[in-house]
Amino acid sequence: MSVIAKPLVDARVSHTRWPLSLARLNRAKVIFAKQEWNRCNNPKATVDQPPRQRNASGAWQYEMVLLGFNYRLTDVACALGLSQLKKLDANLARRTEIAARYTAAFRCLPGIVPPSQRDDVKSAWHLYPIRVDAGMLRADRGQVLRAVRSENIGVNVHYLPVHLHRYYRDRFGYKAGEYPVAERAYEQLISLPMFHGMSEQDVEDVISAVRKVVTHYSRDIRGEMAGRSDRSSKF
Repeated sequence: MSVIAKPLVDARVSHTRWPLSLARLNRAKVIFAKQEWNRCNNPKATVDQPPRQRNASGAWQYEMVLLGFNYRLTDVACALGLSQLKKLDANLARRTEIAARYTAAFRCLPGIVPPSQRDDVKSAWHLYPIRVDAGMLRADRGQVLRAVRSENIGVNVHYLPVHLHRYYRDRFGYKAGEYPVAERAYEQLISLPMFHGMSEQDVEDVISAVRKVVTHYSRDIRGEMAGRSDRSSKF
């Protein structure tokens, strides 16, 4: 169970100590309650805009507006994590296979730039982020993402640069434009499904959906250049 509030010694009495506590009870938790949040209020306290305390949702556009504490790892979760170490090598090998399939499929696809890996690096492929080259397409990153989602593929964006989150803008005065490399990358990135439990058909479904969307939005660069040349020659 995830608690997002001030430090709590005992979550059972959190509502008597602090104005607001939130517990996330999704299917990854011991108590399943979909993606809902359990809210515990202190009846003697005044709580303004409690939804602002949430820091997780299904939306790909999000921001951090308040500083909080996130307690996720219980003893049971630690035990599960230790048991997974036995599967680590196999899981990494499968993720590497999926990444290689994606890279081979998208390496020559105009409008998509797959990630690269240095020879001296062995990636765990926690994520597989592609970059959308909007100059080669008739769509921006958001349009491509929504179109791929409409094909029933769960793509997402990771992550909004830290300095652009509202909390850091308000607290430390960060502004857009201060870290142009991070901001430019964020505007291009889409994370494709990547988990070791994916079947071969799952991987092929992702590849097919991305190809379909990118092909639909592809610009005829040569045709456009020829058109400009024809128009210029008339003057």
